[in-house]
Amino acid sequence: AEARKNLMEKNTRLHAPFAGIIAAVYVEEGENYSLMPSGLSNNMKLETGIVRLISYDPVKITISVNEKLLAQLHKGQEAHLRFDAFPDTVFLGKVNYIGEELSTMSHSAEVELLMENRELLVKPGMFAHVSLLQKPTEAVFVPINSVQRQSGTAKDFVYVLRDNSARRMEVEKGIMLGDKVSITGLRGDETVVVNGKSRLTDGAKVQIK
Repeated sequence: AEARKNLMEKNTRLHAPFAGIIAAVYVEEGENYSLMPSGLSNNMKLETGIVRLISYDPVKITISVNEKLLAQLHKGQEAHLRFDAFPDTVFLGKVNYIGEELSTMSHSAEVELLMENRELLVKPGMFAHVSLLQKPTEAVFVPINSVQRQSGTAKDFVYVLRDNSARRMEVEKGIMLGDKVSITGLRGDETVVVNGKSRLTDGAKVQIK
C-alpha cells in the first residue's frame, strides 16, 4: 500500500524539462487525467498534455533573406530589431542560423536570429522589423542601363573607354540604389559607356561628342 501511495504521488508531480512560463493549462485541479494519450505522433511524443510550457528568453526571430544577400551574412552577425509595440526601442540580436535550402518560389533562405529577452517584453507572435548590420565597405556603382546581359548566358558586362576604344568588361551586379547598381569587376576609376552601348563591340573606336 505504501509503495502504491508513493507511486501515485510520484505520478502527480510535474517536472519541467526547461525553465519557462506556463502558457496554457489543460487540466484543472480535481479533474481526472488519463495517462493514455488520444494519439501519438510519428516520433512517439504525446500530442496532448496537462500544461503548455514556453520559453522566450532568448527569443527566436525567423526572417527570409534573398539569395543575393546571403553571401553577406555570417553566424554571429549583429542585427537591430524594432517591434511595433515598442517603436522607440531598438533591440540587439545576432544571426544564429542560416538555412542551406532556398525556396524555389522566392529564391530566399530562412535565417534565424536570437535576441535576449530578459524582461520578457517581446512576446511570441510579434512582428519584427530587422536591420542586419554590416561593416562599411566601398562599392562601385554604375547606371543600371549601362549593364548588358550576354545573349544566352547569365553573364553581365559593361563597356569602358580606354585609349579612345570600347573595352568589354564582365561584371557582377549587386544591390540596387535608385537608378544605379553596385558591381564587381571594375576598379572604380573607369569611364563607363551608357549611350550608344548597344552599337559597340569590343575594341571598337569611340569618338566622344
